[in-house]
Amino acid sequence: VNHSNTGDTAAVACDSFEWYGVTYTETPAVAPTHVFTNAAGCDSTVTLTLVVNHSNAGDTAAVACDSFEWYGVTYTETPAVAPTHVFTNAAGCDSTVTLTLIVNHSNSGDTAAVACDSFDWYEHTGLTESQTVQHVFTNAAGCDSTVTLTLTINNSQAVTLPAVTVCDSYDWNGETYTESGLLSYTTTDVNGCDSTTTVMLTVNYSNSGDTAAVVCDSFEWYGVTYTETPAVAPTHVFSPDARLHQRRRLRQHRYPDSRCQPQHHWRHRCRGLRQLRVVRRDLHRDSRRRPDACVHQRRRLRQHRHPQPDCQPQHRRRHRCHCC
Repeated sequence: VNHSNTGDTAAVACDSFEWYGVTYTETPAVAPTHVFTNAAGCDSTVTLTLVVNHSNAGDTAAVACDSFEWYGVTYTETPAVAPTHVFTNAAGCDSTVTLTLIVNHSNSGDTAAVACDSFDWYEHTGLTESQTVQHVFTNAAGCDSTVTLTLTINNSQAVTLPAVTVCDSYDWNGETYTESGLLSYTTTDVNGCDSTTTVMLTVNYSNSGDTAAVVCDSFEWYGVTYTETPAVAPTHVFSPDARLHQRRRLRQHRYPDSRCQPQHHWRHRCRGLRQLRVVRRDLHRDSRRRPDACVHQRRRLRQHRHPQPDCQPQHRRRHRCHCC
């Protein structure tokens, strides 16, 4: 009598297990068996204790700027085929992770600016010297966008001219000025910046007056001798010093003696009054000898004293006459 025999075997597999032509993808609920024929020609039954574990897979996504490193591999561009990485899970099976990667890129640019005196640019304010500065933006992809500014600072110019003193008016840069003050003129220089010129102007004013004279035969006036009545009234221009000298000479001519002021005419015998009385005595003496000469002298005296109708004593304060 030969005897049959039995046996057990165990297996742990990932995902699937093939045993005597049968593929198991799950752990069987009932242990499978297989019957052999032993050497004695009797049945030999083997029971399989099988555990089927499973691999797993996962996906991950990443968006990076310029570069991305994943499990020791650096990616600088978006990969055409998604990269994978295989782990070992707790069951000892493969765990594959697939990476969906997008690599965006930063960008940069250059710009230039020319300004007068100072310049403000984003966080850089009050720039007063030529220099290079940078500002970082965020582009549409969410990456840095760096702009480099090359700045040139030109300075405005200010010039102060020596003070100017003129008579009546002053022409400067197309404008006529008739009053004193600080003048300012602003132009644009070759760099496009303001160039301001200032000058302190003092305007003095000329004045004018009229005088009349009736003479016999000839008349000399400021170095010119007239023997005929001029068709056009001659004029003479004084400088400021000359006008002051003329006023002094006129006062000396009217009141040669300091006591011969109007308030002293009847209190003191002044030289001017004595001369007038001498002239009157001479006229009286000449009238006895030559009546015609007396009349002529009287006319000359009246012309000398009041050559103009307005130069009467009652008008002396109202009109500026040469005789007054």
